[in-house]
Amino acid sequence: MPIFSKNKTTLNQKTTQKQVNLSQAINRGLQRANASYHENMQQDQKKTLSNADKQYIYENEMLTHKGIRKKAFNLFREWHTVDNPLDGKDVPPETEKAINNFRKQVNLPKKFMQDYINKSVIGRGYFELTTLELIEENGLGLEKPLPLGLSDVVNVDPRSIEPNTVKNEKANDINNFQTPLLDVDYYVQKQGRGKPKLLLHPSRIIETHEFTLGDSNPVGVIDVAYRIANSKMNADWAFGEIPYRFGKPFLVCNITGGTQDEIEEVFGALGKLNPKTGFAGDDRYVFKILNPQQIDPKEFAQYYYVNLAAALEMPLLMLIGETHGAVAGSVSDRADYYKDLECIQNIVYTPIINRIYSQLLGSWDYDIKWNPIYVDEKSQAEIAKTWMEAFKIIYSDMGLVDDVTMRQMCREKDINIPEEFELPVEEPVVDIPVYEIEPPVEKAKIREPTMEELAFAEKMRDIGEKELVEQEKRLKQKHKGKK
Repeated sequence: MPIFSKNKTTLNQKTTQKQVNLSQAINRGLQRANASYHENMQQDQKKTLSNADKQYIYENEMLTHKGIRKKAFNLFREWHTVDNPLDGKDVPPETEKAINNFRKQVNLPKKFMQDYINKSVIGRGYFELTTLELIEENGLGLEKPLPLGLSDVVNVDPRSIEPNTVKNEKANDINNFQTPLLDVDYYVQKQGRGKPKLLLHPSRIIETHEFTLGDSNPVGVIDVAYRIANSKMNADWAFGEIPYRFGKPFLVCNITGGTQDEIEEVFGALGKLNPKTGFAGDDRYVFKILNPQQIDPKEFAQYYYVNLAAALEMPLLMLIGETHGAVAGSVSDRADYYKDLECIQNIVYTPIINRIYSQLLGSWDYDIKWNPIYVDEKSQAEIAKTWMEAFKIIYSDMGLVDDVTMRQMCREKDINIPEEFELPVEEPVVDIPVYEIEPPVEKAKIREPTMEELAFAEKMRDIGEKELVEQEKRLKQKHKGKK
């Protein structure tokens, strides 16, 4: 007994020591894994996203794509008007005509929408102002200041512009210029592999970006929403697996005293089971059919929706679409959202438009008035009243337009023509088909034959009858000869 008790105690001590060593090893492993996880998280937080990552998110995450495009459309779809800051002075007609023609020619609102998308995805946007000047194939000439005039406004791919401008001493290293460069910050554009870089004078480029913190690089929507957008894309894949994974029963087979070979054999058989097959075995095989409950992704999706709306600075219901019963709370959010858009228009894009029009016309002393983005019924009535008062001045008081132009202006603004305008009644134009009436056809006059004509006709008839009689005789003789 003492010896047995001693051996048993020694065995228990060894077992306990092994368990302690195993526990310590597990704890050390967990500590290393935890430290590695936090280290990876810190590295991921410091990681700078590549343009390819940002482009992938924009092109593949549907809500981020929708939110950026929708905000771009909201900003510029109503465009702007031009106002003279001097009281009682109008904008000259030739000035309005010039900017309207240029807007239609280059589709300027679309260029601004594209710039906002570039800025939201990459972090920066660039406009290039071009004229009809001749530029050499190697880009020489772009380093010079832009002459007056404007032929187009081009959206430059922000991935082709280097993020930092260069001074003239460094610019000469890019290309050997024969003329001395000015002491300005030049933009450098990459053309592709094997092609020289282009040096762009700052008068040719307008850079747009969001507000930055000090001298740090500007960030776009994708930079802020990257993790939540990436998580949502992973969740979309996982949510797609749920109906496939849990849409059918889950088979489990327990084998009493089963060997490894038996377990592998049954596992292979379970993979081949279908409604037309079965499985045979003894009492050691116990089958169970589990029907796990599906996970409802709605709560998880709501988490992503809220964070994406925050990154886009957009009301949640505007991002995902308003539903019944949720409209009341969205009215104030919508109003705040449109105020934010008006702030972006006035602070960020009004100076850009002023610069474009200055380059186009040579001088610019007018104000940009952005049209209302969202108009309720009360505001719409006030706008209609303002237009009617303006129409009354130019038509009734000053007589600057005729009746046809006045009607056309009212139709374009969807305004009923006021009775006090005393426009003449516009008679409806009815298209009546015009048929040419052909003159009646005159009947041919019937002339009576003369006696000579009658005698000649009778003579010809007698000759014909005689000829027929002779032909009949010849045929009979010929027939007899053959017999």
